[in-house]
Amino acid sequence: MQRKDFIKTALLGLSAIPFYSLGNSFQLGNSKKVIIVGAGIAGAAAARKLKDAGFEVTILEARNRTGGRIHTNNDLGFKIELGANWIHDSKNPDNPLLGFTNRLNIQTHKTSFSNLKLFDRDGSKIVKIRLGLFYNHFQKKLSQKADLLNTPLQDTSIQQLIDQIINENSYSERELDMISLIKESYSNSLGTNVSDVSSKFYLNQSVKNDNNDCLVLGGYSKIVEHLLQGIDIKLEQTVREIKHEETGIKVLTEKEVFECDYVIVTVPISILQKQKIAFSPLLPEWKVNSFSKMKMGIFNKVVMEFTEPFWEGDSDFQCYNSTHGNSFGIAVNYYHYYEKPVLIAMPTGTSGKWIEENDLETIKKEYQNIFHKAHKGKEIEFKNLMKTAWNTDEFSQGSYSHVPLGAKENSFNDLEKEVGRIHFAGEATNINQHATVHGAFNSGIREALKIINIQK
Repeated sequence: MQRKDFIKTALLGLSAIPFYSLGNSFQLGNSKKVIIVGAGIAGAAAARKLKDAGFEVTILEARNRTGGRIHTNNDLGFKIELGANWIHDSKNPDNPLLGFTNRLNIQTHKTSFSNLKLFDRDGSKIVKIRLGLFYNHFQKKLSQKADLLNTPLQDTSIQQLIDQIINENSYSERELDMISLIKESYSNSLGTNVSDVSSKFYLNQSVKNDNNDCLVLGGYSKIVEHLLQGIDIKLEQTVREIKHEETGIKVLTEKEVFECDYVIVTVPISILQKQKIAFSPLLPEWKVNSFSKMKMGIFNKVVMEFTEPFWEGDSDFQCYNSTHGNSFGIAVNYYHYYEKPVLIAMPTGTSGKWIEENDLETIKKEYQNIFHKAHKGKEIEFKNLMKTAWNTDEFSQGSYSHVPLGAKENSFNDLEKEVGRIHFAGEATNINQHATVHGAFNSGIREALKIINIQK
């Protein structure tokens, strides 16, 4: 079902089913039962806060593991993050994740997109100083073009701005390769094609502050596990319907029916957009419409372990020019951190989708060709190859949210609003911190505090 059809169906349903008040229509007495849908970081944060405040908390999780889009993997003998990997805004002392990394002894490493090795379409290395100077030049042009074209009534995509600048200037092939990297860096940060995102909302945000990012090396899942200690978690419980009745709330999974006084829904926005959970009565029009304000992107990983490193240096990133685009050739250099011959590529958007649609042998050959071009004469032997598939994952159906082209800033407020005793959390509901782990964490705390304050 397309998003517009989902909204249309819901609105038509509202005219057929009476919508009673979902306010304080039933008495709680001494009962303070909360069900949280989803055991990701938002659900874990909410559960911990509520449990510590004396509430009876149950988490219903569709997967056979906790963590959601946080997934630490140890199949290679050392920790690899197949989902969320960075702590963003790590220099902000108010970032709640920093305390956990210190307390739980989670290893992190500051990364910088300026600490990279870049290869052009012929496989030749581009000098970093030249890249830095050109980057400053091009970013200035992007800002000027955005100021010229973006108005309260008009929005342009980052791709449109880049295309206009290229058409108005005479750039060499080497400069076009550097422009390609600038575009890829936006795609990498936003997790989607730059043709899909609002330049009005994002320009100069996604790349400019990359020095504030910390790569998590010691296991992101430790934070979720720590938060969930002592919490009643029921795995492999896929929620299909939430009924808000006058006597309480019923949460129906494929296996059981659970009753509670409040529910916090923390599933990805894509699950709500695709109506994977039914609500009875139907959610009001303003809430249904709020789901369409954000869009889910694709950010996948290709973990490549080699028999030995064929690249040199201690750069944070190796960046290879690729016809696939969309961060296909941008890879984290894990040799820099673990001294293991590992590169982790991060294809997004259409490239991320291509990764999901092709088998490992096809993917291996594609990267082998790219690496051979840049490292002529080197032996390149794969030892292990893994890939993620977040878009086709039935419980995430994408990686994280972004603001699409044409969205209005004042249209996001309804994402975080509750409907009666049904609350909503997750990174997409926190517009100022969306697409971040700390944004998801803070959204869970936000909803838990709402419920706690009602009970005071």
